[in-house]
Amino acid sequence: MLNRSVHDRVLFLTVDTAATLGDASTRLAWQLLDICADIEEQDELPVCVVLGSGGTRFWLEQPRSAADCDAVGSVWARATHAIARASPPTLALIRGDAIGPAWELALSCDLRIAAVDARVGSPEVRWGRMPAAGGTQRLARVARIGPALRLLMLGEVVPAPVALELGLLHCVAAAPELETQLARVLESLRSSAPIALAFAKEALHRSADLPLEDGLRLEADLATVLQTTRDRQEGVQAFLERRPPRFSGR
Repeated sequence: MLNRSVHDRVLFLTVDTAATLGDASTRLAWQLLDICADIEEQDELPVCVVLGSGGTRFWLEQPRSAADCDAVGSVWARATHAIARASPPTLALIRGDAIGPAWELALSCDLRIAAVDARVGSPEVRWGRMPAAGGTQRLARVARIGPALRLLMLGEVVPAPVALELGLLHCVAAAPELETQLARVLESLRSSAPIALAFAKEALHRSADLPLEDGLRLEADLATVLQTTRDRQEGVQAFLERRPPRFSGR
């Protein structure tokens, strides 16, 4: 269901089949949880984690009972939270529609790139439900409260260009150019030190929940720890030798 591959220090996770039934969606969520745990245990961090659908339109069918709803929603909430807390940068590559839980998964990523003909949104309110895997909280943080209320209250599914205007996507491209745009983003990330990226990401994400003074202390602490890494030493040496750095993620 979830293909996993590594190319040039980038971890690619691709859903290879339509996951529409509750059981299949639950298995996918457990796979994501296992992979996220494995990432944190590795000696070297990947440059980026790319999560893509391969064109799959993803949607959960109505659960058969309240117990089913709780079970599916609980594991999906854990999966999106694990993606959001992953140390490396995460990128959602949206080739087709990202609807409901798929959109919540995309919102849990740091960056989102979509095909121009893709659509995104959370229409759960039309079925007497609501996003329950972080969709309401992350949408309000990614977009302004006005657009977030519009999308959630009206249950809108919007085209990718509209989502780009609302700040929900970072890049939109025609299908033939989508891989080119992805390559550009990944090349930019590869030129940076993985641990520095992870620490900067942590400081930025945690700043939303901290007073300014506490956030500044966190930033200073992370910067101090960063000085002890091999990548920091490599960065200094590369600067002195006037050459591109060769970061190892250590």
